Amino acid sequence: MIKENKKLIICLIILLLQNTFSFAQESIQQYKSRLTPQERGVFNSIKPINFTSREDGKRTVVFSDKEKDQIIKTIDIREQNPFSDIGLKTSGRYNDVFTFEKKRLGMVFPYFNFGPWILANQFSDTIEINQVIVNFNYGDSNNGQYAAVSYSLWNDYVGICRTSFVVYDSTGAELNRLSVDVNVNQISITDDGKYLILSYGAYEEDEIALNKGITILNIHENSLVVNNEIENLAGVSTYKNFIISGTHNYYNNAKEEVVEWSFYDLEKRKVLIRELDVNCLGRAIIHEDGIHMNCIDGTSYFLTFSKDFKVEDIK
Repeated sequence: MIKENKKLIICLIILLLQNTFSFAQESIQQYKSRLTPQERGVFNSIKPINFTSREDGKRTVVFSDKEKDQIIKTIDIREQNPFSDIGLKTSGRYNDVFTFEKKRLGMVFPYFNFGPWILANQFSDTIEINQVIVNFNYGDSNNGQYAAVSYSLWNDYVGICRTSFVVYDSTGAELNRLSVDVNVNQISITDDGKYLILSYGAYEEDEIALNKGITILNIHENSLVVNNEIENLAGVSTYKNFIISGTHNYYNNAKEEVVEWSFYDLEKRKVLIRELDVNCLGRAIIHEDGIHMNCIDGTSYFLTFSKDFKVEDIK
């Protein structure tokens, strides 16, 4: 009996090794052929990192080596959820719901930072809750060398959120895990893989609200670099050495339809701010020293960062 068990164990180990080796040797085209039409439509064989999603809600980050024509690693985002042990899971198309026996808020959200939340004094870590929702998000660097996945743990009854990030390089190696106590809307990473940028959004119900703003985190040091509240924030992005935040359209005092863009230069610890005419922004080109604006009426002009932008220190 003992010999038979040993044989069974050895066979299972061999089978596992064969499957692992087979997966490691899978070519990019072989992997791509197994994707659904929806996944195949967004899969770029040239990029080292791809993000795919399916109608049934499955979301996957795929790491590949183009030179060797091999799939390195795949990560099922929803299965890798760091909050997965919190309760009984019910999966929906866009998020997962976890239910459990009533727990104190402080047990589910230990050491929660109520600072960014309006009317935070009405919260108490002794409030009891029995359900949380986990939302998922993905972001990467412009050069395709870094990616991050976010998991936002949300409770509707209290109206607070904690987001955990996992950051990867192009080989699928995990660089770091970070967290913030806000609801994340959008993620981006600088091309050097040093900074994680996120926009956080508003939640308003029964006078509970989360302010809008931009947060910049140092991935290597796990430290907060920038946290600015920005009213009417539309989104964040990166361009070479700049981290950019922009508002939605609005009319200024001169009755012009504009947006406000902020360019963060972390090396110089400066932020460059200016209202930009939306009629000249659609085909604008960003340069290292300014922006070339191309207007709908055919005119164009150049705005220099040194002379035409308001400059403030990053605090």
